[in-house]
Amino acid sequence: MVGGGSVLGAKPRSKLEVISDKDSQVGKLFTAAQQGVDCSNVVQSQDHVRELIAENSPDACKIHSKLSCSFGKKGFHPNRKADYPCKTNWPPKGWRDRLHDVRIQQGDYKDVMRRNDGPDTLFYLDPPYSGTKNEYGPGLDKVKPEEVKELALAVKGQVVISFNDVPLVQELFCKKPSQFTCHEILQPVLVTSKGAAGSRRDLVIVKKKETKNEKKTMEWQSRDRGSHVRF
Repeated sequence: MVGGGSVLGAKPRSKLEVISDKDSQVGKLFTAAQQGVDCSNVVQSQDHVRELIAENSPDACKIHSKLSCSFGKKGFHPNRKADYPCKTNWPPKGWRDRLHDVRIQQGDYKDVMRRNDGPDTLFYLDPPYSGTKNEYGPGLDKVKPEEVKELALAVKGQVVISFNDVPLVQELFCKKPSQFTCHEILQPVLVTSKGAAGSRRDLVIVKKKETKNEKKTMEWQSRDRGSHVRF
């Protein structure tokens, strides 16, 4: 769920960093950047994008061109005719150095989180948005917000999640009382050669840290389900 990696690029280095995505294309892009591959290309037309989509090459530079110059950067359909030629460059400046010592993994987010969990771990999740279908590729959009919430509460580490602002997500994460804090942000959408065509409201969801008092309360509740004592 590392997506485009913008959060990794913006945050300070940590002692141990792991990025992961179920989409193998994402892993290939970041592995190539880590290894020093430099991609610069121009996608000339809608037909050129269709050729890249049909080819489905494992080459990192072709993957980046296909994603960057397709509708919604998903790699399934061309953009508008006016959006070509489309220039692409990968990786961004400084990314080879930034990715030094970063562990790149591929797999389901649940397995990755359980494998890397600990009290000092910070997880950032950028799952497929709730309610979207067939926008991320076969098997990549079947992430249930209910399961994301369940695992976020189960792990020992701190968790930050990006989600779209829809009723189901609001109900699961933001309805009070909640074990999460929800922050609303506006995101530009349908970015084309003429700029953003509009905006959508998204959520940055942060798991609340458990205080010592809350921990003691939970311990007492587990010992005696009939009553509990707050300190």
